[in-house]
Amino acid sequence: MAEGQKSAVTEYYLNHGIWPENNDKAGVASSSSIKGKYVKEVKVENGVVTATMNSSNVNKEIKDKRLSLWAKRENGSVKWFCGQPVKRANVAAANDDDVTDDKNNNGIDTKHLPSTCRDKSSAVCTKHHAPISNTSKKSAVTEYCPNHGEWPKDNDKAGVASPPSNIKGKYVESVTVTNGVVTATMLSSGVNNEIKGKKLSLWAKRQAGSVKWFCGQPVQRAKADDAVTADANNAIDTKHLPSTCRDTSSAK
Repeated sequence: MAEGQKSAVTEYYLNHGIWPENNDKAGVASSSSIKGKYVKEVKVENGVVTATMNSSNVNKEIKDKRLSLWAKRENGSVKWFCGQPVKRANVAAANDDDVTDDKNNNGIDTKHLPSTCRDKSSAVCTKHHAPISNTSKKSAVTEYCPNHGEWPKDNDKAGVASPPSNIKGKYVESVTVTNGVVTATMLSSGVNNEIKGKKLSLWAKRQAGSVKWFCGQPVQRAKADDAVTADANNAIDTKHLPSTCRDTSSAK
C-alpha cells in the first residue's frame, strides 16, 4: 500500500529534516486522487500516510476502515511501520517522531491485517528501513535498459544528476550509477558510526521479460550485462541493514 507516498515522505524528510505536513508538501496527488481497487483515498498528515477503504464493493471487514503507515528516525535512517490508524499531533510538532493511536478513526481490526501490518503506535523497530530512497535512480536505470538493451554506464547515461556528488541527502554524500548499479555512499561526518563513509547498492537483473531489483552490500558490474560481484569496499554491516536490503551478489 502507498509505496509512492512512502518514498515521497522519506525523500521529503531527507531533504528538509522534518515530516511533510500534507499531500502537497510531500509532492503527491491530493488525497481523493489517490485511489485503488479497495482504496478510496490516501492522505499524508505530518508524515503519516493513512489509507481509507472504499464504502462499497469491498468486504465489510474493511468497508470505510483505515490503516496507517508512519516512519521514525533511528540510527541515521528512516524506519517504516504499518498498522491501525495513528496521528502526529500538529504542524508545530511535525519534526517529532512520536505518534498516538487514532482508534476512533475507523481502524481495521488487527485480525484482518497481515502480520506485517500490525505495528502499534509505540513500536520502535521494524523491517522497513531506508537510509536513502533511490526510487528515481531505479526508474531511470529501468527505463534505459529496455530502450538500449544494456545497463547505463554512468549517471549521465542514466539521465540522472552528475557528478554523483550532486545527488545528496541528509545522510548521503553521493549516489553513483556504474553499469546500472546504483551505489549510495554515506556521509563521513554527522552520522552514526555504523554508516559513516559506508556504502550500499541497488542493482537489477532481467528476468522473464521484466526487471527485478535487489538491495544489499555494495556490488559491481564489470560490463553492461546482468552479472555482478561483491564489492566489500566500505560496506554497511548486514546487521545494520533491513531484512529487505540483505541480498547477496548471487541473488536471483
